[in-house]
Amino acid sequence: MKIASTLLRSFAAGLCIATALAQAPSTNAPRPRPAPPAGTPPMSAGTNAVARPARNQLPFQGAVKSVDGTAKTVTLVGPRDQDRVIHLDGESRLIKAAKPVTVADVVTNDYARGLLKKNDRGEEVLIHGTFGPKPAPRPKTPVRTNKPITTVKPAGAPPQPRPATSPTAAPQPQ
Repeated sequence: MKIASTLLRSFAAGLCIATALAQAPSTNAPRPRPAPPAGTPPMSAGTNAVARPARNQLPFQGAVKSVDGTAKTVTLVGPRDQDRVIHLDGESRLIKAAKPVTVADVVTNDYARGLLKKNDRGEEVLIHGTFGPKPAPRPKTPVRTNKPITTVKPAGAPPQPRPATSPTAAPQPQ
């Protein structure tokens, strides 16, 4: 009788908890999306992506070929004699040896890297750039293979006898 009473109480408690959970609001319920900002193009039906404006920042890197302080340009060496001219404006940040510098501190053969943007005329304008020696290449990670790992025995270690293939076979000399 006591066991039946305990089972009945456990069942009733479980039923109460299940009922309470079923009536609780779900956290996975779809939420209304905020309205897109004014001026954004409408999205096609069925897409979950939010329309975002294109980023106007591009990374760059290369060796400095020439610097023109009066025109505020830095020319980088390009492939097949196609040099890249980067313009500087009042917002351009130049860094060399972890310190802010001016155009006069940038010299030829410095390695340049950073971000640039395109202005209304289609010119590449420096946002921020770091100048100095070319950084050392990162070490390559070893390629994983499916070959078994071989263990190297220390020099002068006695050879280990091989186990026999059958109980009647005698060990073979090495």
